[in-house]
Amino acid sequence: MKKVLTTILIFTTCISLFGQVEFVQPDRTPRIFIQTVTNNASLGITLQQIVAEEISKELSCAKVDTRWEVATAIQNDREWALIGKESHLEKIMKRQAGADFLISLSIFETDDSYQISGGALLVNRAKASTKNSYSADKKSTIEDFHKIGKAIAMDLVGKEFCPFRGTITLTTERTDAEIRERGNRCGKDNSGYFKGTIRNSYSYFEELVLEKKWRMQADGSLHIKSTEEKMMREINSNCVLCNTYDGDDIVGIDAGNYTSSDYTQTIKEEFEVNDLARLDNNPFSGKLPAEVAIKFDTIQGTFTIQVKAVSKKGSYIKSKITKHTTSCRKDDAPDEKVTNEIIVSVSTSFGPFKGKPTDKTLHDSKTETEVTPHDGGQSSSTYKVDFSFTR
Repeated sequence: MKKVLTTILIFTTCISLFGQVEFVQPDRTPRIFIQTVTNNASLGITLQQIVAEEISKELSCAKVDTRWEVATAIQNDREWALIGKESHLEKIMKRQAGADFLISLSIFETDDSYQISGGALLVNRAKASTKNSYSADKKSTIEDFHKIGKAIAMDLVGKEFCPFRGTITLTTERTDAEIRERGNRCGKDNSGYFKGTIRNSYSYFEELVLEKKWRMQADGSLHIKSTEEKMMREINSNCVLCNTYDGDDIVGIDAGNYTSSDYTQTIKEEFEVNDLARLDNNPFSGKLPAEVAIKFDTIQGTFTIQVKAVSKKGSYIKSKITKHTTSCRKDDAPDEKVTNEIIVSVSTSFGPFKGKPTDKTLHDSKTETEVTPHDGGQSSSTYKVDFSFTR
């Protein structure tokens, strides 16, 4: 399981269907239209019906029409019109013209088989795919047609034509703590002492909850909070010789007057962001703000999940505070504080998990923790992923 965090990036994505066709599925019921090219009309109708039947079994999200069904509906509509009934021709024609995806199959007859070749066409881009070839034995034509229809349907399933939907929750926690100390005797006759302390701390929390509503589009929430603090303290007990001044100018050292001092400097950097902004930065695109993509490895029987999101603007604060206590004259540095806005972009990959595109449900929950000791302390990282998707 792997996670990568980057900042202020914009991502664009596409998905490939039937090999070379880029197909961005609209967030509505997709329509598939099936036609055949053959001199044997009856055989073509049979293949259309069987392929449509097999696709409908596997792709419950799709509306499937065939050329034969549309032609039959047109003929029936004409007969109704002849007896004065209302015509629905425009609505019928939209069943073909409104298709998102066209599957066209050509049938060539040999002595003992039917050779079938076909490809796909993304209607609104008029871009054809690589063609596939199939064969149906004349002794088992119907059985082989069902196998061909099943193969076409499973190819669509493998491309997540009917997408997995569900929720994924990603949580990241990172901490680091470090304390280093040093000390020595000092001052007149080594009767005093010096002690130096460095204390650094870091904490980071991120929770991203997304609902995958389509093939990649997702909506949800994002919360990130980060705090890093670096503190340095130096304590001198009877070890400090004060400067002597002429006005504001240092002119020497009061060598016979050992005194004490306590100096602390704290630098703190923190930011916090909430809610999601749009990845495409276009409020009129109609897309949801985040992306969740499932990438299958059909050879290994596994999949990975890729998540992309970007936050709305949040607050960033960096401050430096200095405290100095001494009996000597001191020139205190003023406290410093810088505020700004910050945007955090998250690009995350988890997996691999066991699962296939033909599964009805994908579910898993994993937690990984890594603790690394280092000089003066230790760092720890915990990544959690919990998801449940249903096709």
